[in-house]
Amino acid sequence: MKYYLLDYENVNSTGLDGVRDLGADSRIILFYTKNSSKIDLGMVNLLRDMKAELSIIEVHHGKQALDIQLASYLGYLIGTEPDDTEYYIISKDKGYRNVQSFWPERHIVLCRNLNSDSEIIDEPAEEKKPASRSRSRGGRKSTAAKASNAKAAKPADEPDPEEPKQEASTPAEPVDAPMPVEPAETPKPEEPKPVEAPKPNAFAEAAAIAKAVVEAKKARNEAEQKKKAESKQKTSAKKKDAAKKAEPKKKAAEKKAEPKKKAEPKKKTTAKQKASDARAEANNEIQKILSKEGFPEEVVNSTASFVSKNIGKEGYKQKIYRGIIKENGQKQGLAIYRLIKDKVK
Repeated sequence: MKYYLLDYENVNSTGLDGVRDLGADSRIILFYTKNSSKIDLGMVNLLRDMKAELSIIEVHHGKQALDIQLASYLGYLIGTEPDDTEYYIISKDKGYRNVQSFWPERHIVLCRNLNSDSEIIDEPAEEKKPASRSRSRGGRKSTAAKASNAKAAKPADEPDPEEPKQEASTPAEPVDAPMPVEPAETPKPEEPKPVEAPKPNAFAEAAAIAKAVVEAKKARNEAEQKKKAESKQKTSAKKKDAAKKAEPKKKAAEKKAEPKKKAEPKKKTTAKQKASDARAEANNEIQKILSKEGFPEEVVNSTASFVSKNIGKEGYKQKIYRGIIKENGQKQGLAIYRLIKDKVK
């Protein structure tokens, strides 16, 4: 994957030169502000027909707002994308070299546009030459220095050799002597300026913050997943313990529901006795069926008792069906009746 982070406020439409040549594995993230120029219709057509994916992010106006937010977003991508991802910053601003130096192990290139032949801005920063000390702060020589140079250049006035020498008795005319030059004042040494502490690198800080946010989010997600897994294990253990505790009660209820066998001698079976035996048998069978299907004990006992009481009466099948539906509701009642309808004869 290739990411192209475009500083549109800096390069404008020229930064999109070459967008048509980008493939489907490229993604353009265009950062702009209200101060950015408009995009012409021709460029709109190119953006519409290109293969690369485009995302547009509006940056709130402020001092270096776009630069800082672009660097922050780059740090977010580095923290979430694979290591072999390539990043291209499209801008003429050479300050983004600080981002390159902060991520030396990542492939980050600073270009002027999206064209594959774009000029890569990777030349070192120019060193400033120290100012010459021979000049004063205003860039001009001092008056004392000028006077000293003039004195050295201009010799003392000498008599013209062609003129005849005057006699000793005749006083010579005074020769114009040069004006005395005051000695140049020795410049006082300038006091050393206090060394200012290095200013924080906004790009490096933004990238570091983005990386820390990604790592914190990852750690928080891992902690939440671990907590959910532990909670799920505890819930499963509680269900198993509850099932073990309820098992003796269930067996006792089943045993209690079984009809007691009478040890009395067999008597002649009458029609009344047959009906009673049929009801008892139906009660027992219905309890077994509903208990096996996991219905509550109350539903099992009430259904079995209701069915056994009404078997053999006039219209008992319809009465049993309606009674079960009324007692347990349409859905559950219908499910119960379908399970026991073969026992309602």
